[in-house]
Amino acid sequence: MQKIFILSIFITFLFAQNPRVYSALGDNIYNNVDAIENLKSLSEYPSDKQKINKYVREVRANKVLGFNIESSNKKISPAIYLKKLREFDKINKSFIKKVELNFEKSLKDENTILFSQMINSQLLNTKAKQKEIMDFYIKHQEDINPVGVIQGFLDDDAELRRRQAYWLAAKKREEAARVKHIRAKDKAEDEARNKRLTKELMQKKKEIREYQKRELNIN
Repeated sequence: MQKIFILSIFITFLFAQNPRVYSALGDNIYNNVDAIENLKSLSEYPSDKQKINKYVREVRANKVLGFNIESSNKKISPAIYLKKLREFDKINKSFIKKVELNFEKSLKDENTILFSQMINSQLLNTKAKQKEIMDFYIKHQEDINPVGVIQGFLDDDAELRRRQAYWLAAKKREEAARVKHIRAKDKAEDEARNKRLTKELMQKKKEIREYQKRELNIN
């Protein structure tokens, strides 16, 4: 039992590392595979579930081959391993590209849910897109939970926190002004309606008095 436990720990430790052979290509693939697997739970990826499962399964199997080559297993061809890495690299880049497109789509559609999913997918270069991310967040902060990438930016940058507070205060002032305008408009409409009703009532009374006078003159 103890041997199984130790073996389990060793396997876990081993898979936390990457094969050193062709690491310049392999590291990006292996480091992204968990993030790519998580995409299948998102609403924008229903048709990709099988593709993701197949990709993840094959990448993890290839990682084992990499460790075997590293341990000088002559039965494993480094050329075949490299060929698979190149195939995986194209797929890895296609998933990254789709995340980038979905990120742009979330900005265009002002989709705060998709926005949060993409920036926290670990597949978007958030540092390069920090300004776009924070501009969108500050504009929609009442609808976005800053946990993850955004909170990291806020923690690291006092100026961003100042902008966040300023925008929130501005939104509150805008809302207060809007409510004040609506109330003033409602009040003006009520006054105009009451004035109209009063005028109509006075006119009606005048007509009744004139009618009564005519009736008395006739009689």
